[in-house]
Amino acid sequence: MNASESQPTNPPVDIEPVPARASALDELLAQKQRSSRARLLGVVIAVPLVVAVIALAISLTRGVGITVTPTEVATTAQIKVIDGLGVVVRGNVYALSETVGIEVSAPTFFTAQAEIETSGSSNYLEVELQPKPAVLVATVENPTALNPFSVNGTDVAASTQWFLDGERVAQGHELSLELPPGSYELIIDNPYHELAARSLELTRAEERNLSIALEPVQGSLAIASQPAGANVSINGIAAGRAQLAVPLQGGDYAVALTLPSHGAVTETIKITRGQNQLQRNYALIANPAYLEFQIGTSDARLVVDGKTIANPQKNLTVTANATHSIVFERPGFHTLSQTLTLTPGERRAMPLTLQPNIGELQLASRPSATIALNGQVIGESPQTLELPATPQTISFSKPGYHSVSRVVTPTDTNTQLITVELQTELQHRLATMPAELVNSAGITLRRFQPNEQLRLGAPRSEKGQRANETLRNVELTKAFYVSLTEITNGQYQAFERTSGAANAPKTGISWLQAAQFCNWLSAKEGLEAVYRFRNAGYAGADVTADGYRLPTEAEWEWLARQAGRRELSRFTWGDDYQVPERAGNLADESAKGQTQFYIPRYTDGFAQLAPVGSFAPELSGLRDMSGNVSEWVHDFYTIPLPTPPDAPAELNPFGPSQGEGHVLKGSSWRSGNASQLRAAYRDNAVQAREDVGFRVARYVYGK
Repeated sequence: MNASESQPTNPPVDIEPVPARASALDELLAQKQRSSRARLLGVVIAVPLVVAVIALAISLTRGVGITVTPTEVATTAQIKVIDGLGVVVRGNVYALSETVGIEVSAPTFFTAQAEIETSGSSNYLEVELQPKPAVLVATVENPTALNPFSVNGTDVAASTQWFLDGERVAQGHELSLELPPGSYELIIDNPYHELAARSLELTRAEERNLSIALEPVQGSLAIASQPAGANVSINGIAAGRAQLAVPLQGGDYAVALTLPSHGAVTETIKITRGQNQLQRNYALIANPAYLEFQIGTSDARLVVDGKTIANPQKNLTVTANATHSIVFERPGFHTLSQTLTLTPGERRAMPLTLQPNIGELQLASRPSATIALNGQVIGESPQTLELPATPQTISFSKPGYHSVSRVVTPTDTNTQLITVELQTELQHRLATMPAELVNSAGITLRRFQPNEQLRLGAPRSEKGQRANETLRNVELTKAFYVSLTEITNGQYQAFERTSGAANAPKTGISWLQAAQFCNWLSAKEGLEAVYRFRNAGYAGADVTADGYRLPTEAEWEWLARQAGRRELSRFTWGDDYQVPERAGNLADESAKGQTQFYIPRYTDGFAQLAPVGSFAPELSGLRDMSGNVSEWVHDFYTIPLPTPPDAPAELNPFGPSQGEGHVLKGSSWRSGNASQLRAAYRDNAVQAREDVGFRVARYVYGK
């Protein structure tokens, strides 16, 4: 079949001819219609397609139910998708992407956002909306006070304090707070105004503006003045004369009082709710007066109202209408005293003239001596002098005597007699040295002045006497110090390391060590050394030096037998052979078996050494001359020849200058028979012993 045969035969159509211009317009309209039909057809086709897709997605996905709290907005809250693909249908969100962000909003609440994950296991999500707070803005009015004295421009509102439900929340003109909805009690506290209160009921998201007018405090100020009648002004406005009362509202006020011839008084006062009734009594001080002094000398002293005036050549300001005392004095003149009162502003010249004061001195001395007046020799005593009433230094001097000075102020009221008795230098030194002293090593020493003869040793007839105790005459005349106790370990420690109890006597040292300790003490105190040493050996002694030394045998025996007694005694406690209770640390019952002798039925409380000073002082005032330890003395040991009772006495003897050993005096804790306990007992030693110690002595004066 060919194309012509296969094509159907169309019937003939009648065509009406149209003008060419009309045909073009019809064609354009036809194109527009075809385009509109095409778009409409696309929409008709797309909408069902989208709905179909969404429906398919909803059927294939799991919806998440959104619960909005609080319940009051659960049904009115708006939910919309803000991120990802999803559909909100009746409070359920169907996610078309892995995550979907949603936004939940409701009026008067803050908008909330959340995120939904399609892979999550929960099909429920709660979103809580937070209510918007109420906004409270409150200000106080600062009304112009009706009181004419109120301070212009004073910002009284600045001191306002705001309290909400009893809690202070702000200070100043304004309060601005965001608050949860609810009921509140607002208190406005300004010290210059009455308290104000407001009860508030605030709703969610409410904006409340308050303007609060405060009621000023009504008060008054009562003013008095001394003197009365002062002019009063308040904030520069005349208010009248004191005494007066002025009504004032709360605020600050500058008060000023003035009075002729007086200084002004000013004060700033506050009228507040707590203090609204004030009283003031102002004392106005009169203007000062002036004193003009005319003083022609620099050695005068001016005292006004008890105060010394440093520069009396200048005018002095004083209080008016008050009584003032004036004292004017000058060495050698009578003192001028007077009182006066000046009026305000008065200037008074004060010429001050004094009368000379001349006194008489009568000077005498024994023996007659050279007199020096203020350092200038004026002759020999006695003398009579007329001198000004100023301090005068009078000195009396004579070779071999200690000079004496007196400071005397003569006066014309009576004649003064000055009489002095000069002492030799030795007498003066003895008179001024203390009876007891503690030296640089902590050793207490007592001063003794023997000035008498005694007979050392013991007669052959005395029970316990030994052959070396020969009788001999000695005389002691030089004052000396001696330690109250034996030297202790603690006192010796500073010189040489030692052991043993600090308060026990130092034992186990040789005579040479004891002498070296004495020289060490002398050097510490700047005294002349007594002992001389050469190549660590003894080389003699200066027996006239005032340094430390060991007591001589004569001094030791005088102290033990004569000092503090009417006559020489046999023992330190007297002449009785019976040992009194607690006489000293001797060989008591506890020494039985340890020593050759012991004292039956005697107990002193110590088996061996005792702390120094453990027993009562002896008659001399010293301690432990009997018992505890025997003591080194200065003397070399010999057996001296006896001397007849009427033979000349040896003066202040130091014993022989050489020998094998040195004398030991006094009993120890090992002593238990009458021979050893007697004060005349003497022993000899060369080496150190554990029952031997020492005490120190020194002359009060040397050569």
